[in-house]
Amino acid sequence: MTGSAWIKRIPGEGPVRQQLVCLPHAGGGASAFRPWRPLLPPEVELLAVQYPGREDRTGEPALTDLAELAEAAADALAEVLDAPYTVFGHSMGALVGYELLNVVRQNGFPAPRRLIVSSQFPPGLLPDRGVRDFGDEAVLDLVDWLAGGDLRHPGRFAAQRVRGRARPRRLRGGRDLSARGGGNHRPGQCLLRGRGSGGEPGRGRGLGRVVPGRIRPDCLSGRPFLPARSGGGDGRRDHRDSSTRGRTGMSAEERFDVIVIGGGPIGLSAAWRSAVGGARVLVTDRFGFLNESCGSSGGERHWRVQYTQPDIFRLTLATAPLWKELEADTGRTLVHELGSLWFGDTHVPTNEGHIADTAAAMDELSVPYEWLSGKEIERRYGFRNLPAHFEGFLQPSGGAIDVRGTLAALVQQCHLGGVRMQSPERILAVEPGPDGVVVRSDRATYRADKVVLASNAHVNELIRPWGAGELDLHTYEMALVTLRDRGDGVRRPFWFAFQEPTAEDTNLFYGFPPNPWANDGLARLGPDFEVDALADPDLATGRPQPAHVERVSGWVRAHLPWLDPEPVSTGTCLAVLPGDPQRQFYLGTAEGLVDGGENVVVAAGGWAFKLVPLFGRICADLLSDDKTGHDIARHALTGLRAAVQ
Repeated sequence: MTGSAWIKRIPGEGPVRQQLVCLPHAGGGASAFRPWRPLLPPEVELLAVQYPGREDRTGEPALTDLAELAEAAADALAEVLDAPYTVFGHSMGALVGYELLNVVRQNGFPAPRRLIVSSQFPPGLLPDRGVRDFGDEAVLDLVDWLAGGDLRHPGRFAAQRVRGRARPRRLRGGRDLSARGGGNHRPGQCLLRGRGSGGEPGRGRGLGRVVPGRIRPDCLSGRPFLPARSGGGDGRRDHRDSSTRGRTGMSAEERFDVIVIGGGPIGLSAAWRSAVGGARVLVTDRFGFLNESCGSSGGERHWRVQYTQPDIFRLTLATAPLWKELEADTGRTLVHELGSLWFGDTHVPTNEGHIADTAAAMDELSVPYEWLSGKEIERRYGFRNLPAHFEGFLQPSGGAIDVRGTLAALVQQCHLGGVRMQSPERILAVEPGPDGVVVRSDRATYRADKVVLASNAHVNELIRPWGAGELDLHTYEMALVTLRDRGDGVRRPFWFAFQEPTAEDTNLFYGFPPNPWANDGLARLGPDFEVDALADPDLATGRPQPAHVERVSGWVRAHLPWLDPEPVSTGTCLAVLPGDPQRQFYLGTAEGLVDGGENVVVAAGGWAFKLVPLFGRICADLLSDDKTGHDIARHALTGLRAAVQ
């Protein structure tokens, strides 16, 4: 992607005969159109407009007047337009495109061949939402409205991302939402093609009130923040998100190459990788995509390469470049290298690992780290009153993963790859056989050549009926505690404190510094206590045990003076962990457990978020080739326990 600050040029191969100018939606940037490049003919150059305040222009003040925004974009385009061109604007970009057309007429620039707009009301017919006068919650409600559609609670997810990243006052101040008002309504001179979303052809027809002449309205499924494609881009049928179809638009027994059950991060990664390989893929989720009902709650996960077990260590090393690939494909930074600090009792074995043995593994695999005494940790990072025998290491490439950004990136990749996404849909039975798998849900019955079980906490509900037992998984509702950083200017890493267990709990604590993508001055801490396993994951309440929250606050008062020990907020996260901590995860086929088990891949359990890109690829490898080049023998589906009724 090359070009000026305003225009990102994404050329094809060969001489340019046409140019396509793309205007992003509210909150979007030029990178949103990068995946379109393979879908365009090679002679079409894609010119993606980058608004001030977005992506690589985040340090610039945003423009709040559409006419001013369109005029500046027109000036920049005048420098690069040298072929017949078409303008496409999505959502807020449609209004910018309308204003751009007016600027073109006024300034005598060559007119575009077409102005194509989607997912927007005509100028003058916009809902009057008075965003400048909204309170914080009302601004978040508007984000919900803009998110539209139904991935069960997509609006709620959108609002959460605003809380974590943009903040309501910045939105109200004009970064995106206040710029949505249309300008003066002057007739255009080119063909205007309008596309509604979610069954609203009236939006396209309403354009005739402000733009005379030829108008072709189409109606496609989609959401204001996510334009839908009309085809797969490679001649295949489009099998994307059918959430707008309702439950009556399906045949009684549909066939897929791959069905993925569980639309969390690993399920989405497996679905995407399978679709890239050419498979027709369905992914379902019982709660809704982007939900925080199970193991994907909270804003961060620990990124680390170091593991005590060398075979798992090699898996994380193989995952690192796949994170970079996902970031490049989606235009997002997902892994933030803050450093990973392990310290405490160096010979205490824990579910996280073992400090001394992990240092030895890093030596064996030539992974850099710095060994630190307790006093050095206090002096460098501001801890206090650490026991005299505490030691540890800093591994510099560790840090934090943006959970919600990762989920959004994977949904984007699935959408672009032609994956059908359905939710809420509860899978009732998975019936493998030598010729494939029958999948029964509360909506329909499907047949598939292969199935991935990635429903994590609920995976045993589908394995138990096979009669071979169930995975030895235990579900814990662990506390998440948000505290305010006092702001002493010290750049801190993620940290994990290893200690001897007490009679009550495992006595392990971890903490994230304020994350780089929120800039809210809030630190997230938690106790890693494997106590009081839930008999059923549906019994989770979302409310942490008060004693666990107090344990965190007490540890902060004793050792972390840069944090206010009084919680700003609390929550929980489900940790689904194997009974044998040396196993870490379940990953492999169900061969030997049930007739046709070779047609089912299971990925469940463990602290696996860091491995999401690799586990998705491994699942796709097992589906297509019945093997993988990675050592996952430790994680095979062995050692099942008797089924718990």
